[in-house]
Amino acid sequence: MSDTILIRGFTASDPALSTLPNGVPVVNFRLASTPRWQDATGTWKEGTTNWYTVKAYRRLAQNIATSIEKGQPLVVSGRQRISRWNREDGTQGTTVEVDALGIGHDLNYGTSTFARTVEKRTVNEGSLPGAPQQYAPPQEAPQYAPQQNPEAPGMTAQGSPAQNGASQGGVSQSDEPPF
Repeated sequence: MSDTILIRGFTASDPALSTLPNGVPVVNFRLASTPRWQDATGTWKEGTTNWYTVKAYRRLAQNIATSIEKGQPLVVSGRQRISRWNREDGTQGTTVEVDALGIGHDLNYGTSTFARTVEKRTVNEGSLPGAPQQYAPPQEAPQYAPQQNPEAPGMTAQGSPAQNGASQGGVSQSDEPPF
């Protein structure tokens, strides 16, 4: 059984990307989370900062390494691990690690732009029957809405009102994602 936690905080170090001996990419960084609240008088108060070591593997590790920098606000979801260890002076220390399952920028502090990563996969000769022989890019989506008439917004080139969820400018009003 594992504990899944959600943490809002700021990156305290740049992500460090490395590769495990088995070839799996891994990234590590520190995350600081300080609770803040307003007291009864409306004065902002600040609690004790909690420090986490965040680790991620494989594709998530690679995406973090190219997307996250020190000082950025994040939301991290992952599995918590607590380790205890002994210092040289005989006292005990505690480390809280999070094996990240998902990470994103905290949009309470700014905006972010998403870019989907595309993983090319190839299959060697002699592979399983029926397996694809090479990576094929996705085909262009069909055009459902009639083309807009630039001289009469909201009208098709044939002079009839735009349909199929198209609005002025040819933008679909559908609630469905484009993928």
